Order: sequence, then C-alpha cells, then structure tokens
Amino acid sequence: MFIGRSKEIQSLNKFKDKHFIKILTGLRRCGKSSILQTIYSNINDNKIIYDFNDSRLVKKFSWEKLISDIESKSIPDKINYLFLDEIQEIKKFENCVITLFEHKTFKYDIYLTGSNSHMFSEELATLFTGRNIEFSIYPLTFQEIKNALFPEIDNEIFLNTYLKNGGLGNIIEVYNDEITIKKILFNIMNDITTKDIIKRKNIVNIEMFLKIRNYVFLNFGRVLNSNNIANYIQTNNHIVLPLTTILRYLTWLCESLLIYQVNFYDTKNKSVLKTKCKYYAGDLGLLNSIIGYDINLNRGYRIENLVFLQLKSLDYEIYTSIDKNNHEIDFIIKKNNEIIYIQVAEILTDENFERESRSLLEVKDAFKKIIICKVDNVTHLNNTGIKIINLFEWLNGEVNFIY
Repeated sequence: MFIGRSKEIQSLNKFKDKHFIKILTGLRRCGKSSILQTIYSNINDNKIIYDFNDSRLVKKFSWEKLISDIESKSIPDKINYLFLDEIQEIKKFENCVITLFEHKTFKYDIYLTGSNSHMFSEELATLFTGRNIEFSIYPLTFQEIKNALFPEIDNEIFLNTYLKNGGLGNIIEVYNDEITIKKILFNIMNDITTKDIIKRKNIVNIEMFLKIRNYVFLNFGRVLNSNNIANYIQTNNHIVLPLTTILRYLTWLCESLLIYQVNFYDTKNKSVLKTKCKYYAGDLGLLNSIIGYDINLNRGYRIENLVFLQLKSLDYEIYTSIDKNNHEIDFIIKKNNEIIYIQVAEILTDENFERESRSLLEVKDAFKKIIICKVDNVTHLNNTGIKIINLFEWLNGEVNFIY
C-alpha cells in the first residue's frame, strides 16, 4: 500500500526536465523509493532505473561500470530519465553522477535517493554546487496515516497507535499487527546501525558504540553533551572514552538520520549556542525499538518528539532554549526571518499553566508564543499574548501558526 505523499511529489514535479540533480534523502524505509516510483511511473520516455537496495547490484557495479551501463541504455538527442535509488551504496557515486550530469552525448534528468546525510555533506555540497536541488523526506505524518488507514478512528486512540508505531512506509500494510511491526522495526534499526554506521565507518568497538546509541535514545528530548555521555560510560563501564570518539559517534548517528541534533538558542542575543544540545529520534517506532513500547513512560517526551518531527516535515529550522533558572522553551522555530516560540504540553490546566508559560513570558520580544496541547482546560490567559493550539487540529492540518 502506498500513501500519496502529494506534497513531496508536487515539489519534485516542479523540477522535472530542469537541469538539476534531484536528491531525496531520508531515513531508511521512510518512503523515498515509493516517491521515486510514483515519479517514474508517470514518465513515458526513456527511463533508466537502478535500485541499490539490491546488494547483488552493488557488487556488480563500480562507479565507472555504472556509467558504461547507463550509457548503453541511453538514447541520443532525447532526455533520459535516470533514477538511482540508495546511490550511496556505490563507492564514489558522486563521480558517476557529475559525469552523467555533464555528459556531452546524452541528456539526463537525474533523480537520486540516499539514506545518509553524507549526501548533503560539505564535500558533496561543494561538488554539486549550483547543480542540485535537495528534498528531505520524513516518515509519514500522523495526518497522512490516519487519513489513509483510520479516518473514522478517534484522534486520541490513533495518537496512542502512532506513538507506538511511528511512520515508516514499510509497516503501513501491517499497521494493526503489533508483533510484526516490532520485528520490522527491530530489523530496520539493526540494518541502519550495521550498514549505515558500523560497517561504513569501520567501527571497531561495536559494544561501546551501541551503549552510546542506546543512551542517547533513552535520554531523547533531554539536555545532553559529550561530557554527560563520557561520565555515564565511565560510571557504568569503568572506561574513559575520549570526547572526540563520543562526538564522532554522535555525528554518525545524526548522519544516519536515526537522530536529529537540536542546538540551543540564546533568545536575548538571537544566536545559536553549541555547547549543549538535545537529540530527537528520526522515527517514533524506531525510538521504541530501543526504549520499549510502553508509551505511558516518558509520554510527554514522546509527544514532544512527535511535534518535533511534524515541525521538521514543515521545513522549519528548529532550536531549543534554557535560561539561567533552567526554564526551558521546547522549540524555537525559524522560517523566512520569523521566529516562533513553542511549548508542548499534553494537558494544559490552570494548575500547570504558570509552569508551561513562564519560559515563554520571560522572552521579551514581539515574536509569536504558542503552547501546543491535546487538552486545554485553562479558563483564562490573563492577556499573556500566548496562543493555545490544539495538538490534534494542528497535526491534522486544520490550524497553523499564522494568526
């Protein structure tokens, strides 16, 4: 079963026949291949398709042999539509892509997918400068899955299901089968950890890497830095692990898109701070494959992670903040020179409103301040200027931050 992804497909179609390399990146199994299939199924001209999820194909081709094979299938004086799925599996794939892009004999409209943010690394960005358009693909959203599979189910019931399962594309057909989903998610987590990180980066101390991976997942949404992690490793394993090693591991976890790093933002000076950060999971189901499926444990953080992923899918820059009194603002989002401050609370009442709003009220600029909550039982806002937005209305696209 394929869920439309109309937003992503429309964005890609705008660049059809334009001389740019179209690059789709996202977590393994988040739906990139399905989007690619939709694009090429609507093209009647010469299509050249390679799916490097097939390890036999990876073994068959070097980047030079791949060029020769593509040339053998190409037609002169016409646009050849080239689709390279999970192209990062081919060593030095960038040489192949640039050669074809600048080919003197054949014209290519090139589409790539990759499951590693190395596709957007500084090195590749320099090589592809002016030649590529980037498309970040995220797991299916709350709204997309609910509308397609469970349009009649109550929002509250589906929230619990989504918090357990997440939004990876290849679990859609078994979305009500918890046992099968857990097996699939375990296998995906293992594949990403092994193929995209351990083997690709030649990690020797696998046990220590897995401990750090698990620690980051278990502390998702909380303030972390390399010193926190080093202290945890030393206390629990009696090993002093260099901070440089920890930082490399964290970088590789982010490159695999298993996690996202959210930096802190100085609301007074309007600057980004990099001495500490938070991490959020790239998919809620994969998060649960590490920390367990009891969604009532750390439920507030799980909903916060859900909001984070929704914000990512809406193309916001995302930061967080904490002041000298340890009052946090969950998310500070930026787009088009506008800043919005967001607090997330499952249930908002007169009793907890002061706690949830104080960090917002301490910011003295005129940008929007929002609390996203599932249930709002606040009887008055005391002219605070804070807007309360219902979580379900926002997730279902019924309201936005423009008011």
